[in-house]
Amino acid sequence: MINQQHYHYSPFGVPFGVTSTWNNSLIPGAWHSVFIHEFGHTFGGLTDEHANHSGFLEIYANTTRASDANVKWMHWAGHRNVSPTPRRFANGWAVPGYSCVMGTFSVGSQNSDFCGVCAAELTRRMAFISGETFIGRSPRTYYPLPNTPIVAIPEGTARILDSAFHGNASLNTITIPASVAVIGDFAFIGATGLDTIINHSTIPQQINYTTFAGVDRANVYLHVPTGTEQAYIDAGWTGFRRVIGTTPPLPIQHNRVFASSNGSFAIMPDNSLWSWGDNSWGQLGDGSMVAWRTTPVQVMKDVEQSLPVDSTQWL
Repeated sequence: MINQQHYHYSPFGVPFGVTSTWNNSLIPGAWHSVFIHEFGHTFGGLTDEHANHSGFLEIYANTTRASDANVKWMHWAGHRNVSPTPRRFANGWAVPGYSCVMGTFSVGSQNSDFCGVCAAELTRRMAFISGETFIGRSPRTYYPLPNTPIVAIPEGTARILDSAFHGNASLNTITIPASVAVIGDFAFIGATGLDTIINHSTIPQQINYTTFAGVDRANVYLHVPTGTEQAYIDAGWTGFRRVIGTTPPLPIQHNRVFASSNGSFAIMPDNSLWSWGDNSWGQLGDGSMVAWRTTPVQVMKDVEQSLPVDSTQWL
C-alpha cells in the first residue's frame, strides 16, 4: 500500500491507496497520517479532498457537486468534524469538512482522524468485508428515512452503524436483538419520538453520550434481560425513565391467555402476568403510557391467587 508507483483497483472498483516516493519521503513527519489516508482509499473507497484533485466523482462518499451538499451528508452534519457548511472548492466540488485525514496532512502532522462521513463509509465497507450483518445508511447516496414508528432490527444483525436512525422523529419503539454487539456513534441522534427500547442482548453494548443525543431519555423506557439492569447502566445506558428487567420473548407455554379487542394478557407457568397491545391509557399495567406494545412485557410477578374463579370474565 505504501510507495507503489501505480494504482491497482480494490474490490469496490476504486483505486487502492498508494503513495508516491514524494509522500514516502515525509517520514518521520507525516508517515502515520499518510498510512491512514491511504487506508481510507483502499478499504473505504474514499477519494482525496484536495482543491487541486482532478478525480472527484459523485459516486464517492466524501465528495459531491450538488448545490446543497448537506443533502448528501445531512445525517452527519455538525458531528465529528463534518461542517454544517461543507467546504466548497473553486471547481464546484464540495467535501464534508476541513480537517479530515483524507484532505489534510503535511510534514510534522500526525492527523489521523476521519470525519464522520468518511468514518461511516469506512466502517460500513469494513463490516461488509468481514461479513458482518449491519443496519445503517451509506453517505454515498442520500435517501430519506422511512416513516416507521416501530422498528425491529432483524436477528443476526451484528452492528448498528453511525447515524443509522439519525433524525427519524417518527420512531417510537426500537427492538434490538441479542446479536447486536456494536452500536455506532450518533445512531439515534434526533429520534425525538423514541419512548421504548427493547434490548435483548445479555452483554450490554458500550455506548456514549452521542448515541442518543437529542433524545429525552427521561421519557424512554429501556427493557433489558432480567438481571442485566446494572450492567446496562455501567455500560452507559443511563438517564432513562426506567430500566426494566424483562424475560424475552413471551414463552410458548402459558397457563391462560386473555384477549380483548385491543389488548392481550397471559399468565405464565410461574404465575407472572404479561401484557401487550393498546396502552394509550396505561391499561396494560406496565407503568407507562406507551401507545402500543408489540412485544409482551411483564407487569406482575404473581397473580394466580388474585384472579376470580371464572377467569374468562376477567377482561
